Amino acid sequence: MSILTEPLPDKIRVGGKRYEIACDYRSCLRLLEILDRGDEGGALTALRLFYCGTPPNNAVEALNQMSGFLRCGEDEKPPDGKKRPRPLDYTIDAPLILAAFWSEYSIDLSSNMIHWWVFRALLEGLGENQRISQIMGYRTVNLAEIKDKHSKKHYRKLQKQYRLPDVKDGKPVDILAKASGAFG
Repeated sequence: MSILTEPLPDKIRVGGKRYEIACDYRSCLRLLEILDRGDEGGALTALRLFYCGTPPNNAVEALNQMSGFLRCGEDEKPPDGKKRPRPLDYTIDAPLILAAFWSEYSIDLSSNMIHWWVFRALLEGLGENQRISQIMGYRTVNLAEIKDKHSKKHYRKLQKQYRLPDVKDGKPVDILAKASGAFG
C-alpha cells in the first residue's frame, strides 16, 4: 500500500468484521506507551483504545492487526534480520520532535490531528539539520564501522550522552501471552 495513492486506513478487518480504529498519532503514542510498560492489563487497555472501545473477540488477531498498523504496514524485522538500536523514545524526545515538526513543516503537533502513518512519514523525512535527527544518528551509528580512533571516541561519547534507557520488549503477542485469561 502506498500512502500517496491509497486512502489511509481508519478501519481494520478482524475476523471478517471491520472495526473503526484510533489512527491519530496521539492515540498511537499512547498505545506504544501502554505496550512498552508490558503489564498484563496493558494489552486489553491497548485494544480498547485502538479499537475505539470495542475490541474484537479474537485478541490474537486484533493485536497482530494493531501491531501491523503501528508499523505502518512494514515488516517487523529489518531486511538483514539484525536488531537495531532504538533511535528515539517518543516520551523522552517529545520536545525535540515537537520543535522539529514546527521548524521543518510549520506543523504544531499540539493542535493538529495527524494520521499515524503521516506522522511517521514526516518524522522519517526530517532533515539532518534538525536536532532530533542528529541525536538519532548518534544513537544508531555503528561504531564498528568507524576506523578513525578519535572519531570513534567522539561518537562513543555522544552515544553515552544520548543513550535511551532500556525498555521491555513490547511485542503485543508477548504481552498477550503474559495476560493469559485477560480476554475471557
